[in-house]
Amino acid sequence: MYGPLDAHFTARRHDWSVTETPIGKLVWLLLCVVPLMVVAQATGLGLIDPWWNLALGRLMLEQHQLVTHDTFSFTPTVVDAINQQWLAQLAWAAAYWSSGRVGVFLLRALAVAITSICLWSIGRHLGASRRALAAASLLSGALLASNLGVRAQTLAFPIAALSLWLLQRGGRAQWLVVPLTVIWANVHGSFPLAVAFTGAFALGSFLSGARSAAYRYAALMLACAVSTLLTPYGVDVWRYAINMSSNDSLRIAITEWAPTTVQSLTGKSFFIELAAACAIMSFRRPPVPLTWLLLAGGLTVFGLSAVRNVVWVGIVGLPFWAVMLDRAVPMFADHRTRPRVVALIGAALVAVALFALMPGRIQLPTQSASDGVQADQEDALADLSAYLASEPQSPLFHDANWGAYLEAHMPPTQQVFIDTRFEVHPTAVWDDYLAVVSARFDWEAILNQYGIERVAIDTDRTPMIARALDSSESWQRVWHTDRNSEHIVVWQRS
Repeated sequence: MYGPLDAHFTARRHDWSVTETPIGKLVWLLLCVVPLMVVAQATGLGLIDPWWNLALGRLMLEQHQLVTHDTFSFTPTVVDAINQQWLAQLAWAAAYWSSGRVGVFLLRALAVAITSICLWSIGRHLGASRRALAAASLLSGALLASNLGVRAQTLAFPIAALSLWLLQRGGRAQWLVVPLTVIWANVHGSFPLAVAFTGAFALGSFLSGARSAAYRYAALMLACAVSTLLTPYGVDVWRYAINMSSNDSLRIAITEWAPTTVQSLTGKSFFIELAAACAIMSFRRPPVPLTWLLLAGGLTVFGLSAVRNVVWVGIVGLPFWAVMLDRAVPMFADHRTRPRVVALIGAALVAVALFALMPGRIQLPTQSASDGVQADQEDALADLSAYLASEPQSPLFHDANWGAYLEAHMPPTQQVFIDTRFEVHPTAVWDDYLAVVSARFDWEAILNQYGIERVAIDTDRTPMIARALDSSESWQRVWHTDRNSEHIVVWQRS
């Protein structure tokens, strides 16, 4: 039974009981799509993941073959490392090197739009109202906000959403999930979720008594598992996915790989929505399909394991929240919107969408200072790249977060010390890197070991090694650039 205010909501829901007009339907769809597009464009281009993706993609386009070993760094690299995300890198690189930043932002907008429309369609297929879907898109946007950058994972979202849509529709169309899984296995390491999704539909159908459907989904799950092997690396893509998800070094060194807590903005949103969902399910008990309860529950556990996994809770959570709100809160029932309200909302959405497509116009808070683009930092790195390109080439030590940018903007003869690909650089190299930036007692011996002739760092972010270099008679400042908050200095051996 509903609460004491339900009579009020029920009365209001019959005031506009006429079916929504086509324009009204489009407006409600845009209310689901545009917020996610705005969130995506607000993250800008970034300075870490995007540039090594673009650099690797350009290298493959130029050489017409896969990258079999790392050519960007002069330090030792992992021998058996695989570039599982090669297809996503080709897509991003083709967009960037053909149309610049505009191409990258349009590709991301397309990926987000496909994701949103598929999730909207799933919600409508499950019987959720348009108003509930619009509200659910805002809730999902809070979980997606920090994971819509220019990275391989962003291109995996439309594949996942389309797969869920096909699985929900059922019939012969569901077998299209198999070729989608092949693409997914070459785009991003989250591809095991394709097997998990089909498994959830198989289990949900079985528990609901639809045995024949359960057997079909089980056969589809097996086909998806086999199709993940159709990559240049075969079964090694599973080794890559398992190693990345169980790497303790990543959990310690990178915030987004650490278990989800309330310390991050994403974590706060996740636990608030989890508590709200549990409260609604406990007190209202809305009839949510068993399959989607399994999907939401499984992805919630997945989200608890790492901050970066919370985004998948948002993907599955959009149709889940829509169904739950529609069946638990009568005010979210569908009814016709006044024409004047439709016009105002539509005009506002178009203006916001056009504004969001302009790169760099909106900035939202992110998890850490290294996320997102700061114009002064990119300008400072552009100055550094120009200086290094004009000077004789020699081994360089630098901030690890700059490695990707330098790889994409420096000639091939200027290799970097390290970038943020933890699966490529062995732990010993990372230990040496951290020893130098912290000015450990043997920092200079480590630089000698690698034959480092130049050091480039931001004196504000790594003050300890900056003071050590200034105090050493073996090093002297030869160049610097100041871009507001960025102060990059280059030292060279005397």
